Amino acid sequence: MDDFFRFATMKGGGHRLELTGPIVTSRPWWSEDGEQFACSAEFDAQLKALEGEELTVVIDSNGGDVAAGIAMYEALRNRKGETHCHIVRAYSAATLPLCAVPRRNRMISPVGTILIHDPATSVSGTADELDKSVRFLRAIKTAVLAAYHEATGKSEAELSEMMTRETTMTAASAVENGFAESIANPAESAQMSHELMQVYMAASHEQTLRMAQAAAEAQKRDKERQEYLRFFEGIK
Repeated sequence: MDDFFRFATMKGGGHRLELTGPIVTSRPWWSEDGEQFACSAEFDAQLKALEGEELTVVIDSNGGDVAAGIAMYEALRNRKGETHCHIVRAYSAATLPLCAVPRRNRMISPVGTILIHDPATSVSGTADELDKSVRFLRAIKTAVLAAYHEATGKSEAELSEMMTRETTMTAASAVENGFAESIANPAESAQMSHELMQVYMAASHEQTLRMAQAAAEAQKRDKERQEYLRFFEGIK
């Protein structure tokens, strides 16, 4: 099962951090093979290994757990080293990592989109428990608004209204609203796509090797189990 993030060193210099898939804080027991999850501790450890070096964050995610998004925001915001951001899709919690990058370094694809909305949760229980959930959601929105305000320069009142009406921004409106500084030109988008394809191919090769190794180990264990069974059958 792959993580929703992937760090890679690029041939042209610098590093890439790809944020794809649902953003969560842990691997839940109900996850299916092929779903992408990761722990924030793993993210922090890999990010710290690149301290002081140039990093480009590429976001193409539908979002996920706002707590994980806040944790990544804090880690990226406080890192040492030049940080850039290339946005394809940044929805919901996936908007928080881009807010950690200086506005001058945030670029969006010509076909990129950004979506912001009020935080949500599912809850059941007593009136007191429901009240706690309401207070929690309001506190989370306040935290997210602080990040948006710092990243865009827009007032929290205006941003709050955008979240409540669930606003989807095109590349042009993302720049207009301060979530991105510029729209990538075709050459920049093509270069980014080429570099990312190289990363995907390398990761796919590594994953294939891991799968082959796992299959070989499983076959070895099965062979050993069969030998044990034959041994005990011989004793009878």
